[in-house]
Amino acid sequence: MTAPLSIIRSPRRLRGRLASMAWLSVVGAGLSLPAPTPLSAQHGFHVDHEARSVTFDAVAHPEAFAAGLPPDHQYHAVVNRNGSAAGKALFLTSVPDTTLARVFRELGAEDGGGVPMAAWNLRWVPFVPQPASRVQGSPVSVTVRWAGSNGEVPLAELLDDPGGAGLDLRFGGNEEHNHHWDSGCILCLFSCPGGVVSNAAYTIRDHQRGLTLFHPTRRMPPEGTRVQMTFTLDLP
Repeated sequence: MTAPLSIIRSPRRLRGRLASMAWLSVVGAGLSLPAPTPLSAQHGFHVDHEARSVTFDAVAHPEAFAAGLPPDHQYHAVVNRNGSAAGKALFLTSVPDTTLARVFRELGAEDGGGVPMAAWNLRWVPFVPQPASRVQGSPVSVTVRWAGSNGEVPLAELLDDPGGAGLDLRFGGNEEHNHHWDSGCILCLFSCPGGVVSNAAYTIRDHQRGLTLFHPTRRMPPEGTRVQMTFTLDLP
């Protein structure tokens, strides 16, 4: 018996099932399928194995990021455009978060154990230790370039941090947690159990206390600007 669509919780999983059904219909009709477009051609996606870096296209949305409302606001830095957190993100990309996690691991990234789901689930509970967890994986640097940027600009120069701790970006992976949200989160600005990469300088508890209210600086490209982002593993 076919399960009713009402039990399919994730829109992305639903789209995936519908795409599979369409593919089977075409194959069943005996029609030939065109070769799939490589990921690199679709999203400006490039992996530099020697530099241990990944570059991809994205679009800047500083207005959407700054307009986010508490408590779920101003920490989604880079998100897949089909993710549930897309409407709150600073940058949107068509590259799947799961693809980036896989590629980072292939380049040698280690997650250091990630951030436990309890850090999120207990974020409102005082004194318990889990919301104070910090991502401890391989360090990652992030740069952005766009027409008129005069080269690559470190992400830290595009964000004002009133808390003063800045960015200490680390690989967390967290693929095992993605089904909880289907958020599409690639980079979060605090230590998050959902982001592929997140910021060890701040914890979820810090965000709950209002210490991580990053704001776009004047150097941030305007709303809708097409950019290229490069994530580089800073490994010895």
